[in-house]
Amino acid sequence: LVLCPLFFDRSRVVSDAVRRGDYFVCYGQARMEKGWHLLAGIIKRSTAARFVLPFQTKEIAERALVEFGLDGLVAQGRIEVRTGVGWATGVSELVAGARGVLIPSIWPTTTEFTLLESLGLGKPVVAFDVGVHAEFLRSRVSALLARIGNVDEMAAFLNELAIDDKLYDTLSLGARAAFEKLTLRERYHAAFLEALEAAETSE
Repeated sequence: LVLCPLFFDRSRVVSDAVRRGDYFVCYGQARMEKGWHLLAGIIKRSTAARFVLPFQTKEIAERALVEFGLDGLVAQGRIEVRTGVGWATGVSELVAGARGVLIPSIWPTTTEFTLLESLGLGKPVVAFDVGVHAEFLRSRVSALLARIGNVDEMAAFLNELAIDDKLYDTLSLGARAAFEKLTLRERYHAAFLEALEAAETSE
């Protein structure tokens, strides 16, 4: 396996607002394969954590909350909903000020902006061990990775991170190091040489 850096505008994650917050952000596409149908179960079990869910429009937010059974958790105050926001209009500040970012995807994606933006801001990511998360991140070093679909394990990670400042600091440093490795343009040449050498060796 050869890990090649990704094209990413690193200026997106330059922020003066980065701090160790007291809430978790879950943002990105609200689709079944992205694991949003597991979100209610995860949040119900994450009793030490609180959550902020940003949406671009009120209509999208209302539909997602009903579809994934999250409206009751909003009424209980477990979830705070923000609408009318995008990366350039509020989400970046939310992530920069968060305790961590929850990515409940069960789909083996190669990467996503949500992941890169979070790592770039030094935010601990809590995700399932699938796709790029399993291939590139190391649990308890650069992220917290639960077994795919295991909501109890993911909730336990969220509860732990919510109260453990030392764990936050460790994962924050690891997240930023992972971001550097994933997006540093100077690594392209080395990655291509590594891929070429691997191809020649396998012949």
